Amino acid sequence: GGSSGGRARALEIMAANPGKFDAEHILVVCRLHHFPDGALVLYEQAGLYREVVQHYMTENDPTSVVASCRRFGDRDPNLWLTALNWMASRDQIPIDDVGEVLKEVEEKDLVPPLMVIQILSQNPGAHLSLIKGFVTSALQRDKASIDKDSALIAQYQEETERMRGEVEALRSEGRIFQSRNCSACQQPLDLPSVHFMCSRDGQPCVFHKRCLGDSEHECPLCGEEHQRAINMRSSQHLVERSAVHESFFRQLNASEGRGFETIAEYFGRGLFT
Repeated sequence: GGSSGGRARALEIMAANPGKFDAEHILVVCRLHHFPDGALVLYEQAGLYREVVQHYMTENDPTSVVASCRRFGDRDPNLWLTALNWMASRDQIPIDDVGEVLKEVEEKDLVPPLMVIQILSQNPGAHLSLIKGFVTSALQRDKASIDKDSALIAQYQEETERMRGEVEALRSEGRIFQSRNCSACQQPLDLPSVHFMCSRDGQPCVFHKRCLGDSEHECPLCGEEHQRAINMRSSQHLVERSAVHESFFRQLNASEGRGFETIAEYFGRGLFT
C-alpha cells in the first residue's frame, strides 16, 4: 500500500543512499507491497541490469526493454542479445524496437549473423523484411572486404609470375655467392654465415649466424614476401567469393517464402565470411 507521495519519497531516499540499506530486505518489502519502481532502483544500484530488463519483459513492455538496454548496454552489451531473444519469442514481434536491437547487435558484433537469423527464424510470424537491413549491412561489409582482396589478387598474380621466373632460374642455373658483407649489419662476413637463395636489390641475402638469432630458417629481409606467396594460394578463394553475392540474391528472389532458410544456408556455409 502507501500513497503515491510516500512512494516517491521512498524512491528519493533509496536513490540518495545507495548501499546503506539491507537490499534483500528492502527488495522483499517492495515485492510484498507491489512497488516495482523501488525494486528497479535496487537492481540498478546492485548492477543487476539483466533484472531490470527482465522486469520490463515480464510487463510486456518492449519500448522500456530497449530503453533499459540503451541505458545499461555499455556496461552489459549482452542485454541487447537478451532483448533480441525475447522479442523473437513473442507472438507479435515489435518491428520498430527489434530494428534498434538488431542495429546494436550488429554494431557491437555480439554474435555471428547466422545466429541472429536462427533466432528470428524460430518465430513463424517473422517476415524477411524484418532482417533485410541486417543482411544487407552484412553483405556490404563482406563486399568491402572483397574489394580490398581483389586489389591484393592482382598484386599476388604479378608477384607469382616473377617468383616462377626466379624458381626456374634457380633450378636451371648455378648461383655464385659473392657477397662480402652481412645483409643485416653490413659488416664483413666471417664464419659461421648463412646464405639464402633469395636476394634484395640484386644482392644475395647472406648473414652472420649471430645476426639471425632465431630466424636462421627464414630470411628476415624477405620473410614478409614469402608469407605473401603463401597467401597467394588463397587468391582463387577470394575470386570465388566475389560471385557469391549475385548467386545469393538470385536464389533469394526465387525462394518463394523460404527467405530465412536461404539466408541461413548461405551464412551457415560460411560464404559471407
